[in-house]
Amino acid sequence: MMFLLSALFFVLGFWLMFGSFESHTGSYSRYSYVKEPFFRFPAGFFFICFFGIGLFIMFIKLFSSKPGLLINNKGIINQSTRVSGDLILWDDIEKIIITEASHQRFIMIILKNHQKYLKKVESRFKRKVMELNYNSIKISANTL
Repeated sequence: MMFLLSALFFVLGFWLMFGSFESHTGSYSRYSYVKEPFFRFPAGFFFICFFGIGLFIMFIKLFSSKPGLLINNKGIINQSTRVSGDLILWDDIEKIIITEASHQRFIMIILKNHQKYLKKVESRFKRKVMELNYNSIKISANTL
């Protein structure tokens, strides 16, 4: 479903940038600003870039044989996204909760010592994403 919606908005971006908005009636409406290139071009460019990247990532994920979540006797390895972490040891997990937000299910892993995993992360972007999650790691069921 997300793939189809992303494809729709990707095509909408091309339509906004290159589509014809000639009015046959010549009348003015309160939505006439949509016909102006000043609005259409940046909006279309944003749609193409944002949803194009999303389509590319979803396309790769669709044909990937790599599992999104590995569970073994040592712990859990989250490989569902680009900012996923390494092995989370069972000893470091306080509890696991399944939660829902905006009709999307998440697996939330509450950690005993979140700082231990933050110290291992070398990427500044990845560290910031992990800091936003406070003492937990959230895994979307959609990305598995």
